[in-house]
Amino acid sequence: MRAVQTINLIITVLLLWQCDTPGTVDPVYRDYFIRYYGGNGNHEAADFLLTQQGSVIMVGNVQFSPSLNRMYLVITDLQGNVIAEKPLGSNLETARDIEPVMAGPDAGNYVILSNVKKNEADSLAIRLTVINSQGDSLKSFYYNTLASQEGYSVTPLSTGSFFVAGKTTDTDGSLNTDLALVGLTDREDQLVLLLNPDYSVNNISRIGGSTQGACVKILQGAGSFYYAGYSDRLDGTEAGVASNYENNFEFRQFVVNPASVPYQVVGTPDQGEVLAAIARAPSGNFLAIGTRLSASQSRMYGVFLTSNFTVIEGGVLPLPPGEFEGVSVCPSGGSRYLVMANRINTNQTRDIWIGRVNSEFIIDFQTVIGGVNTDDRAAGVMELPGGDIAVLSTMDISNQKKIALIKLRADGNFE
Repeated sequence: MRAVQTINLIITVLLLWQCDTPGTVDPVYRDYFIRYYGGNGNHEAADFLLTQQGSVIMVGNVQFSPSLNRMYLVITDLQGNVIAEKPLGSNLETARDIEPVMAGPDAGNYVILSNVKKNEADSLAIRLTVINSQGDSLKSFYYNTLASQEGYSVTPLSTGSFFVAGKTTDTDGSLNTDLALVGLTDREDQLVLLLNPDYSVNNISRIGGSTQGACVKILQGAGSFYYAGYSDRLDGTEAGVASNYENNFEFRQFVVNPASVPYQVVGTPDQGEVLAAIARAPSGNFLAIGTRLSASQSRMYGVFLTSNFTVIEGGVLPLPPGEFEGVSVCPSGGSRYLVMANRINTNQTRDIWIGRVNSEFIIDFQTVIGGVNTDDRAAGVMELPGGDIAVLSTMDISNQKKIALIKLRADGNFE
């Protein structure tokens, strides 16, 4: 493997931002910049997308106090100038994902998936909120069928329907009868909701066989759907003993019910792999990324899959020494991917790591962005038309967290 050059951009926050009002700072460079958003309170980034009109919609969350937390919406142009910025939704609500609506009565709008805390301390409901390109909330739908359900992502389909992926702590004992035999407690099941174009529930699928796990994303194929998640179920070669229940990536291709089909498990024995995100390149192949957790170190873990969702290769990405946790991935060009991680420092603060990889895990470039002695965290990455890179993150600014939009050249540089 050829040598990889790492470009370190450790940003000194006080040198970059000398202003009183978040969101009004000038870009560091004319075309490539770091800009941040949010007023009073701590703001954390969740997800973003590029609209057909060329604007960027960012969703995150703002905490005004321990008992007051709301979603937060920011819309900017490609230079980071604010078009709209405001809290959204109800109290104790946390945004997780935003996607464009593909078809149906809300085609051309956008749907935000959020989790709403209920009265019980560990109990959640799922909400979908439809917004237009100006950020106006048009309607919302609340899902509270189970005692607790947590959404990870929403997938609008070409039929106008939707898949919601996540997990539930309202477990089904009949799906997990083997766990008690080895002294394990069933804590959560993987969860998939299929919604009709009017947002009513068509079907609920719970997948058991593990003590923990989640469906992270459903993707649409030509005649089937692709399921990506993680769980600590046994992979078929392991004996039914408690020590063998450790997390692995999990992939399924299904037509109706993901729980009824064979699945592929990818991971390292005695070490846990937790999936964070998956993306499909224009070539049709997929890259799933997450974190391999061991007693000594966290490393970024990736799995390549063919266009028919068959696993090609899995392994730890060849990053520099240290601890990394995988966060986000998106296609880059025809067959490469931009990948994003948190680099965990020795003092347990984090920096934002971005790189581009090909199908052999060879890294084209690496860029690290972060403040000195601040905790800065990755949220999302996407390639813009023309090849520039947009990065969404949470950055510490003057002892408060703010949503940050970063624009880089195609090689990961500011200039």
